[in-house]
Amino acid sequence: LHVVFGLHQLSCLLLLIGLCWKRFVSFEEPEEILWYPKPTPSYCTQSESFITNEMRHPNLRLQSDITITVRSTEIDVNGHVNNAKYLEYLEWGREDWYEICGLDYVTLKNMNVVTVVVRACVNYRTEAVQNDQLRIQTQLESVGNTSLLMTQTIHNQHDQKVIDAEFTIVTVNPTPHQKVRVPDEIRQLMQP
Repeated sequence: LHVVFGLHQLSCLLLLIGLCWKRFVSFEEPEEILWYPKPTPSYCTQSESFITNEMRHPNLRLQSDITITVRSTEIDVNGHVNNAKYLEYLEWGREDWYEICGLDYVTLKNMNVVTVVVRACVNYRTEAVQNDQLRIQTQLESVGNTSLLMTQTIHNQHDQKVIDAEFTIVTVNPTPHQKVRVPDEIRQLMQP
């Protein structure tokens, strides 16, 4: 090695090997990836919802509101936002809702609960294109025993409805992924 490398290059190579070895030795395994069974297809009718009209609260108070800008990387070959990208936008809105309620992922997991989307009903109303300003609104519509219903809308900068959606979310324990009662911290958000 000394013939090919000078002393300086050799010492740099040994330092690099040492740093890589230290990183390799101290590497921590990532948490287990959780896979959930896919729900059966739904045609998004009210009768298929897990939550009945009697459970709906008439005075909704808490709503998350976030605004995003459509980027060029989110546009498909048809020149508009790809339909699958909207699901990600809607997830950002739900995550924001949980956070403003003080119920982020870590907090829920510490309560031995995680939330799982089991039904998504999305109505695509008009297209969004690059540089559109999209406002994503999320609210808790109703709470059942082990599920909750969230409604979401996306409007563009012209106040045109781009999306309206309804998500049924089930609360499960982190392991072994069995349904559990919706925590009181979520239930109290529906109380007058």
